[in-house]
Amino acid sequence: MKRSNSLFWIGLLLLSISAYPLFLMAREMQTNSAINKRYRFHGVYDSQSAMIGNHRISLSDTTPETSDQSARARGEVQIDIDGKNYAAAHNVEIRPAFHDANRYWGFLVLVKVEEKKTGQSFLTLAQNVGVDSQVCRLPSGGYNFDYQRFRLISIDPQGVIHDETFFRKDRSDPVLRARLASFVAPSPMGYYSDILCGWPSLLFPIIFPWLSGLVGALCIAFALSRLLRRFFGEKAVR
Repeated sequence: MKRSNSLFWIGLLLLSISAYPLFLMAREMQTNSAINKRYRFHGVYDSQSAMIGNHRISLSDTTPETSDQSARARGEVQIDIDGKNYAAAHNVEIRPAFHDANRYWGFLVLVKVEEKKTGQSFLTLAQNVGVDSQVCRLPSGGYNFDYQRFRLISIDPQGVIHDETFFRKDRSDPVLRARLASFVAPSPMGYYSDILCGWPSLLFPIIFPWLSGLVGALCIAFALSRLLRRFFGEKAVR
């Protein structure tokens, strides 16, 4: 009896500490599956412009050209919609040797999104705006990346434009914008958390929380089965 009780409490402890990270992992995988089931994403990697219907989004800058592929410059990128100035992206790292998506890699990217069920589509310009300079720094001196800002400029075939800017911490409402923002995120980014974005190791996630959760569940199941057998066994004797 004491052994069953010990197994039960050990199992409950292991399962309790493993439950939350397991929940976070399951939520990320379920959300990713749902997004991929509903949408198809086509990154525009061979050009600095793209069309949807009769409407075009184009990117340009005035940085001098060079053949040095390691060259980098900070500058302003002009965002044009249908040939008219719409906005400007500031403090963008520009790679002047490139004339495709590599030119603004990590800062600006064009993505075509298609809804699989309806066939409806739209074109989005995803922008990494950077960390809000007005946000207080962490005690270590670094920025709080919950306040990393992203901007999504979307246009549909009818020419309707939707423009939104949001913080990294608000990326999951709705989850589609988390997926679009991930095209320009400075580091791997999940929908609700980054628990699946780290480099896996033996300790995490294999030993914790996968193995610890499994052992906890088995301990509880074994302890309960022994208690039930003992209970029904004593009842049968009576």
